[in-house]
Formats: sequence, C-alpha cells, structure tokens
Amino acid sequence: MLIAQYHVRWYWLAPRHHVAIATLLRGVIRYGNAARRVLAAYFAAAYLWLFVVLGVWVSYRLLYIQGTEGLAFHAFTPVLTAAISAVWVKELWHPRLDLRFRSVPRWRLLFGVPAMVWRYWYLTY
Repeated sequence: MLIAQYHVRWYWLAPRHHVAIATLLRGVIRYGNAARRVLAAYFAAAYLWLFVVLGVWVSYRLLYIQGTEGLAFHAFTPVLTAAISAVWVKELWHPRLDLRFRSVPRWRLLFGVPAMVWRYWYLTY
C-alpha cells in the first residue's frame, strides 16, 4: 500500500528504465568489455537510487506507520541495497567484469543469458 500510493505519480518513468536496460544489454552483447563502464555506471546509479528509496525512505515510512515491527521486517533491505551499490561503484572505479562471451561454453549461455536478462530487466529481483 505504501508504494502503491506513490506508484501512480511515477508510472511514466517505467518504460524509460526498460528501454535503457534493453539498450544496455544490446551494447554489452555487441561491444563486450567496451561497454562495461556504462553498464557499471547505470547499475551503480540504479542501486544507489534503490538504496535511497527502498533502504532509507521506505524504512523511515515503515517505522512511522507500523512502528518497530514494520522496520524489523524491512531491516536488511538498506543493508543489502547499500552492499550491492558499493559493489557496482567499486566495479565502476576498478573494472573486473569480463563481458566477452566468446570464452564461455555455449551450454552455460543457455542458462546464463536468460537469467542475466531477467535479473537486470527487473532490478528488484
């Protein structure tokens, strides 16, 4: 209910996220490691945004609305989103990600690429 109250106000931003993800995935598949900084920058910004919205703002609202029980239910979300954000920021400054798919066995691509698309298309999963 808390998110649904504000969902209507920002619904027009949803297609932009999906278009950006599709463009990023196309760039990663086409350009490989040349696109890894753009990928890291996008996901660092996206997870920092999730940290602010889900980690800080929703936690504050849950504490205000439901008390400590609501905050206890949501307690690890700020920690996890901050950790994921830190990993992407670290990747942005010190790239280790290898996006060349030529060295990956084809049978792994059958499972890995659909999982990667699902994972990066829906950030909150």
